[in-house]
Amino acid sequence: QVSSVYRFPRLLAEGGQEQLIQDIKATTYWFSLAANTLLSATLVAIALMVNLEPVVRDGLLATALYNLLNWYHAYQLVLLKAYQQFAVISTSNVISAVTLVVVCIPLVALFGIYGVFIGAILSRLFSTLYIVRRWPLAIAGRFNRALLWDMILDGFPVMVFTLGLLLVTTSDRLIIAALLDREAVGYYAVAVVIAGLILQIPTAARDMLEPQLMMKMVHEDNVVIWRDYFRRPLLSTSLFFPLMWGPIAFLSELMLRLLLPDYVGSVNATIILAHGILFLALIQVIRGVVVANGLQTRSLVPQA
Repeated sequence: QVSSVYRFPRLLAEGGQEQLIQDIKATTYWFSLAANTLLSATLVAIALMVNLEPVVRDGLLATALYNLLNWYHAYQLVLLKAYQQFAVISTSNVISAVTLVVVCIPLVALFGIYGVFIGAILSRLFSTLYIVRRWPLAIAGRFNRALLWDMILDGFPVMVFTLGLLLVTTSDRLIIAALLDREAVGYYAVAVVIAGLILQIPTAARDMLEPQLMMKMVHEDNVVIWRDYFRRPLLSTSLFFPLMWGPIAFLSELMLRLLLPDYVGSVNATIILAHGILFLALIQVIRGVVVANGLQTRSLVPQA
């Protein structure tokens, strides 16, 4: 799916590539379905065959179901981004967020951790059903092993980038858990959630810019591409995010006291993470240009 994000828009701009587009759709669909089905089946087998606590067993079963829903949702998002159907994506995100607030919070209050399981599944289910209704999926191509291997090689460096970003945003929690107590981890986890919401701004901008970039790579001059999709987003992000530090510093304690009074201790961590988000945001907005110019492999290796 990683490679498809970049290939679809370029092929659409080139024109006359309908069969190849359909083959990419089919190859990505069947391979990702097989991989995620295997993962969910493994989780179910562990839950049913290993002697686990009931809550852990039920959590694994819920995760298996959520994984399949999330796979289909993610696959459809790839197509929606390629065809620049951002209105559908935005509405889907709103449905997911509203479901989490309206449904998940009451369920958590009533059923505890089981409310989290049910709320997460319902949130993804409702947003996926909306996408299915607005953008029905049709697989007309055929599975191609050679194409699959080519897509894996092409998308692997980008996947490493994503995994590296995940490592950066999770390793600090492991360090805190090792050196401090659970209370500190809880405070920091809330700060990470807030920082993650802030990071959604450049992520959303990237999701809109990358399909446009891939389509313009076919006809536009490279100088224009680097100006419009590298320098300008980089400069805009560099100027915009520091302006957010002040409001975050002043409002974070107030908002936490209103919404999560038990986690006011997260204020300092939130302010610190808000500064670090700038660098993650810069990475997000320039990823498309790096991939479009075939520099994703070189970007993984330190240059002299």
